[in-house]
Amino acid sequence: MRETWIPQPKIPLYDWLPDNIKLPSEDSDNAGYYRNDYVPYFWGVMHALDSPVSWMVVMQKAAQIGWTVLLATDICKVAATEPARILMLFPKDEKGRLFMDEKLVPIIEGSPTVSRVIDVTTSRKAGSRSTRKKFPGGEVRTIGSNSISNVKSTSARRGYVEEPDDTNKDVGDQGDSIRHL
Repeated sequence: MRETWIPQPKIPLYDWLPDNIKLPSEDSDNAGYYRNDYVPYFWGVMHALDSPVSWMVVMQKAAQIGWTVLLATDICKVAATEPARILMLFPKDEKGRLFMDEKLVPIIEGSPTVSRVIDVTTSRKAGSRSTRKKFPGGEVRTIGSNSISNVKSTSARRGYVEEPDDTNKDVGDQGDSIRHL
C-alpha cells in the first residue's frame, strides 16, 4: 500500500515505450514491442514531450511516418505514469473516432501495462465513449475543430493537434480552433 503513496520516478518516454507499448499487427509493419531504433527521427520529439519547459512541440513531417502512433503512445504513458486530462483536436469529430478505433484502442488492448489503466469499453457506466476513454486521474478525449463548444468547454493539462492544416481557422466567428485549445 505504501508504494502507491510514494511518487514514482519520472521515466522518459524513450525509455518507457519499449517495455510498455506493444504495436498491433493490424496497424504496424513492425508489430510487437515498440522499437525506438525504428524511428530515430522521433527521439528529439520524445524528449521534448517529456520536457517540463516545452509547452508546445511542433514537427513538420511527411505523411505515414508513425506520428499518430507516437502521440497514442504518449497518451498511454501519461495515463499510466502521470494521469491527467488529455484533449486531441481533429478537423472533424469523425477523425477522432477513427483515431480511437484504429490507433489508440488497439495499442491499449495489446499493451498490458496500459490496458490495466485505461478502460476501452464504451459502457456508460464506465464513463467511456467512442470519443472518450477514462482512466484513474484523467481521461483522453477527442474533439472536432468544427464546434466552438468543443474547443472551449474543457480544460486539460495536455493537448494534441492532429492534422493542424485541416482544422477550422475561424470556428463560430471566434477565431482559430487551435488557439482555443
